[in-house]
Amino acid sequence: MKTSYLRENIRRILHEESYLRYRPLKTIIKEVSNGNIPDSNLIAIDTPSGGKGTAKLNSKAAKDFNDMVKAAKSENVEILVSQGYRPLGSKEKGCSEGFTQWCAWIKYKSGKGNLAARPGTSNHGKGSAIDVKNCKKGTPLHNCLVKNASKFNFRPLDREAWHWDHSSSKDMGSTTVDLSTTDT
Repeated sequence: MKTSYLRENIRRILHEESYLRYRPLKTIIKEVSNGNIPDSNLIAIDTPSGGKGTAKLNSKAAKDFNDMVKAAKSENVEILVSQGYRPLGSKEKGCSEGFTQWCAWIKYKSGKGNLAARPGTSNHGKGSAIDVKNCKKGTPLHNCLVKNASKFNFRPLDREAWHWDHSSSKDMGSTTVDLSTTDT
């Protein structure tokens, strides 16, 4: 009786240990609204000098943008970004939280700012849009982007020479992000 009891317990313990060691990890996926992507899910984009800038994008857009920066540099063109991801902010706080979607909207509506998407619908809020510094139509920088950006899944906004959207911005709804990997 004791031998069979010991064998069964040993079998159970080995099974549990094996399960704990080899079970698959569970990835937690969460829908986040436009302008509310956790900073840990954004990637700082490259500068032409090879460092990291302050602007951030979602992982797909950041990879393509970084490749585009390298390609442009090989043509002696430097792409510098003034802004990437733009947090939502709030109507009440306006511009006191920095250049949020609400700040851009308030400035636009008052006639003091550039064209802006309604807060919560901006491609900047999905981490898939960039504003390029000193990008004016007809400049070598703009011409380089017009010629090559589509190779890196970016497209221009016709009314703003400096604004470029990544193909990851096609869905204007919520953004899916991998928040963490944990054990099941």
